[in-house]
Amino acid sequence: MKTLCLVRHAKSSWKVVGIDDVDRQVLEKGIERTKKVIEYIKLKKVQPSLIIASKANRAVQTADLFVTSFKLKKNNFIINKHLYESDVDHYISCIMEVDDIHDSILIVGHNPTITETVNYFLTETFDYLPTSALVCISFDVKEWMQIMNKKPTLVFKIFPKEIVV
Repeated sequence: MKTLCLVRHAKSSWKVVGIDDVDRQVLEKGIERTKKVIEYIKLKKVQPSLIIASKANRAVQTADLFVTSFKLKKNNFIINKHLYESDVDHYISCIMEVDDIHDSILIVGHNPTITETVNYFLTETFDYLPTSALVCISFDVKEWMQIMNKKPTLVFKIFPKEIVV
């Protein structure tokens, strides 16, 4: 069984003048929402062994919250420059290239592509994933290369505003 978690980066701000999109940072509000999502997936007993993030600062910062929380080593965190301003094919290629020693992975990316990737796999589709949203999908396969051959199962989805503290 392979488990894929797709996460949209934490909330960031456009208000900082003169900063490139790739360099935008997450807001404290985004950090707090992401921490709630992390606690939720821990309750669901999801434990990614590999986290992959877009090169954008806000995606890296979001991924780092997961890395820290799950106490992953640095070699279990990859920044993939192709996930920034890319398409579904890049996301799928990224997933299929994961070493099969990893049964559970988490990818932090951007809209619209993160939502489009979720919708590519599932029959229940989403208009868009809000910031810090996470969708967990499983595939009854032994290798990541086989995910295109099996119908996935939605394990759960969590949007930060759904979490009651």
